[in-house]
Amino acid sequence: MRGIIATDIDRTLTNRDHIIPDDVIDYLEKSHKEGFEIVFLTGRPFSFASKAVAACSFPFHLAVQNGAEVLKMPEKVFRNQKFLTKDIVLKIGSVSEFTDRDFVIYSGVELGDYCYYNPSKFSGVGKEYVDRLKKYGVAHWKKVDSFENIQREFFPMMRLFGGKEEMEALKERVLEVADVNCVILNDVTRENTCVLMVTEKGVDKGQSLRRLIDHYDWTGCVIGCGDDLNDISLFDAVDISIGMENGHPDLLKKATIIAKPSYNMGIIEALDEAKGMIHV
Repeated sequence: MRGIIATDIDRTLTNRDHIIPDDVIDYLEKSHKEGFEIVFLTGRPFSFASKAVAACSFPFHLAVQNGAEVLKMPEKVFRNQKFLTKDIVLKIGSVSEFTDRDFVIYSGVELGDYCYYNPSKFSGVGKEYVDRLKKYGVAHWKKVDSFENIQREFFPMMRLFGGKEEMEALKERVLEVADVNCVILNDVTRENTCVLMVTEKGVDKGQSLRRLIDHYDWTGCVIGCGDDLNDISLFDAVDISIGMENGHPDLLKKATIIAKPSYNMGIIEALDEAKGMIHV
C-alpha cells in the first residue's frame, strides 16, 4: 500500500450544501486504486455521516462522533467503540446552567443512532436549533423526561451548543467533574455558533486513527486533512497534514499544506501536492 488518507468531512470535503462533490468522491476512489486506504473521521453521528459518504463505491473506514465508533464500510463492521458511562453522562449533564437549552446525548450506531433530548429543557433559540437539526436528519430524535430514565449504560458522545465564550466556560465546568475529552467546534448548521462535544477520555480523531493503523498493521505515508480544532489530534498522528484555508487558525499553524476552501474542491489539488511529497 502507498499510504493512508485520513480526512475530516465537513468544510474539508463538502460543498456549501454539506455534500461531498462527485469530483471529490471520484478522486478518493482513484486514490484507493492507487493504494491508499481511505478513512473518514467526523464529529457527525453515523446517520448523518453515512449520507455524506453514501456515494463512495470503494471500501473505506468511517470514524463517527470524533472517533467514539469506527466502522469498516460498506460492511458496517465495528472496528472500535469507546463510550462514556451513564454515571459520567449524568455528572456532566448536571453542570449545564442554561435555561433555554441542554445537552443532547447519542446512543451509538448499534442502538439505533438515537439522539436523546428533554424537550422541556429547550425553548426559544434552543428549540429553534433542535428543530433545524431535525430537518438535517442528523439522527433519530428520542424524547426523554430525564437522562436518568434512559435505559442505556454507555454513550458515545454528548453535546451542547452556544456562543464561543459560553462553551469555553462550560468546558471548564465539565472538566471539573469528569476526566473526559472535550472539544469546541464551529457549528456547521448555524453561523456564529459553537458546539461543545464530550467523549470518553482517549477518544479523538488522532487516537482513533492510531488504533485503526495498529489493528491492520497498515504501513506507508499517512496524510491527514481537516479544518477545525478536533482535527489537531489528527494532525499529530499523520506524516503530512492538509489544513483548509478557511479553517481554524490554531489548526493551520500545524498544517504542512494549506488547501483552498472545500467549496472550491481545494482538497484535490492539496492531496496531489501531498502525494508528490511521498518518497517512494
